Amino acid sequence: MQSSFPKTLPIKSRCTEPFRVRIGLPIVLIILGVAAYSNSFRGAFILDDEESILGNPYIVRLWPMNWMSAMPKSTVAGRPVASLSLALNYAVSGYSVWSYHLFNIVIHILAGLTLFGIVRRTLTCERLRERFGRHSAVLAWVAATIWVVHPIQTQSVTYIIQRTESLMGLFYLLTLYSAIRAMQCGKYLLWPAVSIVCCGLGMGTKEVMVTAPVLVLLYDRTFFAGSFNAALRRRLGLYAGLAGTWVILAALLWSGPRQEQSSGFTIGASLSYAANQGVVILHYLRLVFWPKGLCLDYRWPTVKDWGKLALPVLAVFCMLAVTVWGIIRNKSWSYPAAWFFGVLAVTSSFVPVADLVFEHRMYLPLASLAVFVVLAGFVLLERWSARKLEVILAAAVIVALGLTTFERNGDYRNAESIWRTVLDVTPGNPRAHNCLGSVLRAQGRVDEAISCFRQALRLKPDYASAYNNLGIALQAVGDSNEAVICIQRSLQIDPDYADGYYNLGKMFQLLGKLDDAAENYRRAIQLNLGLIKAYNNLGIVLSEQGKADEAVKLFHQVLSIDPDYAEAHFNLGSVFQLQGNISEAENCYRRVLQINPKFAPAAESLRILSGNKK
Repeated sequence: MQSSFPKTLPIKSRCTEPFRVRIGLPIVLIILGVAAYSNSFRGAFILDDEESILGNPYIVRLWPMNWMSAMPKSTVAGRPVASLSLALNYAVSGYSVWSYHLFNIVIHILAGLTLFGIVRRTLTCERLRERFGRHSAVLAWVAATIWVVHPIQTQSVTYIIQRTESLMGLFYLLTLYSAIRAMQCGKYLLWPAVSIVCCGLGMGTKEVMVTAPVLVLLYDRTFFAGSFNAALRRRLGLYAGLAGTWVILAALLWSGPRQEQSSGFTIGASLSYAANQGVVILHYLRLVFWPKGLCLDYRWPTVKDWGKLALPVLAVFCMLAVTVWGIIRNKSWSYPAAWFFGVLAVTSSFVPVADLVFEHRMYLPLASLAVFVVLAGFVLLERWSARKLEVILAAAVIVALGLTTFERNGDYRNAESIWRTVLDVTPGNPRAHNCLGSVLRAQGRVDEAISCFRQALRLKPDYASAYNNLGIALQAVGDSNEAVICIQRSLQIDPDYADGYYNLGKMFQLLGKLDDAAENYRRAIQLNLGLIKAYNNLGIVLSEQGKADEAVKLFHQVLSIDPDYAEAHFNLGSVFQLQGNISEAENCYRRVLQINPKFAPAAESLRILSGNKK
């Protein structure tokens, strides 16, 4: 068997298509990708964006490297490469969304180009060249373009914080592409090194990267080496390096910053969760072939009726069994199937994660389906000699998917729009009602917000966040006593809810109960060391209690995390002013105006101090 798998692929005859075709096709892919996402640049910060970007003080400086840390339980906690990307965006545009969306689109298109390279080189390998080599570039382009413009990808591209998925996907694909180059040019060390570096970066981006070394080895065995032993013998250094990147992931997981059940890396297994994944995987497949009813947040309920689960589980089990059989027999078609199940294994197997369904989990698995369908269609239509039909079908599919993606991006134009689309799909989703209420409250539509929060609590009576948000809204309409009761109820449900303690502290501060306010702020800080607004408010309380020295220390702590926190500079200046330290107070007010020239209280305080000197 090994004789049919040469150590390296001859440089000549890899692809018979003209050079201009192999260069022109990627350019067209870029144009179509940009067109599909051209209306996404003004999409709002939503859901986890607020905590991981707007409320994340660790991304406001590239140096010192605060971005190595993150808000506990946030999407970028334990994912320093993703956090660094956010810090780069902040350095470019602050909290203006355009650079974040531009970065996401660039990541996605680069991933599409990498997929194009992987598929083209695979189709020109010794094993597949005779059948597909003559059309390798066109077939690779169709598959990669479908993958790029497919609307199911919008959650990984247009929803900003889900760049954790797309950026990891880029590193995953680059790892494989570089490994393929290493397989083709065995005597060079550059490509193995690039593959290992990309794999390490992926491990620092998202935990799904854990399967990359295994799928690279399986690729080598399937298309180049012919057996696992041959692959390991010829490229032991490459696989040792790829396996070594697991140490990076282990170290990040050991630090424990991720919320429980967030990434498929918790202790224990759930047969119920695995059984429900049969329904989930079939739902993913339905969205691939008919992407209608896309939803940001399904809040998919767990089905406990095994009678309803039997057929989906059987269907997925049969697909998996055929895949395993193909791998054992070393069938070339088994690799896309192995890729599909291998990438999904982290989030769609026995190990439970927080939510059963999220569309961004299909970011990489979609690549295998696109390749499989394109090649199967090519083989089928080739037998019918229907070359014109191939072109028409490919063009129609790409245009239809691209237009659907463009339309879907419109749902992300603002937070209210996206949550209303979620409720259209899942009207019984308590988180959607809660999030929509938060959006309406921020718009000043407090009565509508209160109605949303109460609906969320009717659907989920033990919803701590909804009680907390209802309390804030009730405070806004002057019902302070009921507001305090609601937030206290949120803390009874979740005693480790840092935001609840912070908001309860604000309530007590407004009521003049400074001791109670200080106690709750301290508790919030204990639970979330990055909650700088709690430090800031505690500093104000201490200042009002006459504890100026303690207040100064707290404001300095805030500014050590976020040096551009204008309010903390102003509050520090106010304390210095009360202490009679006028020069330090003036410096603080000037710093506030450097950060935010429209900060009127700082300008007024500086004017008064300057007038007093005269």
